Order: sequence, then structure tokens, then C-alpha cells
Amino acid sequence: MPDFPGDFGPLVDPVGRFISRLLEISPHSDDVLAEMEEVARQERFPIVGPVVGHFLMQVTRLLRPKRVMELGSGFGYSAYWMAKGMEEGELLLTDYDTDHLQRARHYLERGGFPVSFSFIRGDAVEALETQPDGSLDLVFFDHEKKRYPDALVLTRTRLRPGGVLLADNVFLGGHLFEDEGDERVSAMRRFLSDLFHDPAWLVTVYPVRDGVLFAIRLF
Repeated sequence: MPDFPGDFGPLVDPVGRFISRLLEISPHSDDVLAEMEEVARQERFPIVGPVVGHFLMQVTRLLRPKRVMELGSGFGYSAYWMAKGMEEGELLLTDYDTDHLQRARHYLERGGFPVSFSFIRGDAVEALETQPDGSLDLVFFDHEKKRYPDALVLTRTRLRPGGVLLADNVFLGGHLFEDEGDERVSAMRRFLSDLFHDPAWLVTVYPVRDGVLFAIRLF
């Protein structure tokens, strides 16, 4: 699945292109992020991009979370944006690849954030399962899309009431309403249906890039 702004064809509407251009003409205030974006371009490594990155930073700044967990961290691009919005606390990163986590540690240390980082190698859903109930303020899904429903069941208790769930790629590159026989499509539809039909969640999907879900756990 493409993960770069501009690669989504009809999903990139005029508003999205306009926001991207505004960011392009604005001075880049962070050399580390600029370096990470260049690495992503060269390696064709999937990142959320600066538009979604700004959104992640805004959410963390508003929520002021003490414990944030990201499922599927890659080399730390999304985590870097969230750390920019945090004033304190702990940010937990997960990834199967040791090299990815080492690179994430390198970039995040250069950011000089007043945040502690934990790097968990292995299955993101299994890592989420080890967290105590009510211990997380913010959870960000960006792992295997077919695992989103499994992660949601755990997030329902691990996330505190008033906490926020964010999820990337909920449009599946424009394939969300296509082949129901596709495992990722059926899983994502179930994930969205479970959220929208559960009164414990207040949910919105923002049509930015490949679709970003924002959900507040009410109780």
C-alpha cells in the first residue's frame, strides 16, 4: 500500500493538495524531520508524511498524555511528531525490526525531547496486551491493517476513559469498499463498524491522506 502524499490518486483531493503545498512553502523548522523525510523518499519507506504528522502533534499537545503507545513505529517518524507535542511522560514504540528501532532511537535522541522512550521489539498487539488496564492516554494504530480489530479489543480496556485512539490508513489506499474477500478489507470494515456501533467511543474519520481515525473513549 502506498504511504506517501501524492501516491493515492483520487484520494488526494484539492484540499489535501493545498495543505501539502502550504507545508512545502513553509520553512521546515526541524532538521531531523527533514532528514527522516529524505530517507523515506530515498528508501521508499512508508511514513505518514508532514500533514498527518502535524495532526499527531496537535492531538498530543491538546491531550497532554503521560503514556502514549504506537503500534507499528518503523524508524520513528510518527513517534517524533507525537513527541514534539508532549511536555513529559513516556512514549512506547513497537516494531518487529531491531534496525528500525535502533534508527528510531537515534532520531528521537537527537530531538532532545523531555520524554522517555521505550522500544519494544516484536508483535505490536502482544505488546499492547501486556499494558495494564487504563494505563494509556493515547494509542496510535499503524501496524498490520488486518490486526486492527484485535488491537481494538485490547485498546478498549488499556486506554483510560477520556483517552484517544488514532488509526492511520483506514481508507486502505481507496480499497475500503472494494473486494470483501480481501482479508485487510474485511478486517478494516469490522474495525470501523465495531467502533461506530460502540457507545463507549466518539469517532470521526478525517479524509486526510489515506484516512485518519480519531476516537475518544467516553467510558
